[in-house]
Amino acid sequence: MDFLLEHFEAAKIQYQEDRYMAPCCNSGWAKLDKYYALTGRTPVYIAAMVLCPAFKWEYFESTWEDVWITRGKVKMQEFWEEKYKSKAIVLPPRANRCSISSGKISIRLGEGRKPVYRQR
Repeated sequence: MDFLLEHFEAAKIQYQEDRYMAPCCNSGWAKLDKYYALTGRTPVYIAAMVLCPAFKWEYFESTWEDVWITRGKVKMQEFWEEKYKSKAIVLPPRANRCSISSGKISIRLGEGRKPVYRQR
């Protein structure tokens, strides 16, 4: 998003005298700025950038002010503690259970079905 905002900023200057392009650049910038402001309401944008191996925190450290970075790190910590820290991992039930005994293979496929036996 920062890249697009910078692009619109440059276009607003470049086309400030163009009666057709200037309003388009201003409208595009305003719309993007609206959505950019919404990213501050949730830590999901920060999480996506931080978890991306290409960016991590270096992206924010090179583009954001120190105060914003501190707030972002606090939001990330709160997000992790609220959504992930204390959550138990629930594994899905196994679809098939196999047992091998005395040359026979028994496969049970859920409740209410009879085991299938096969000879080797």
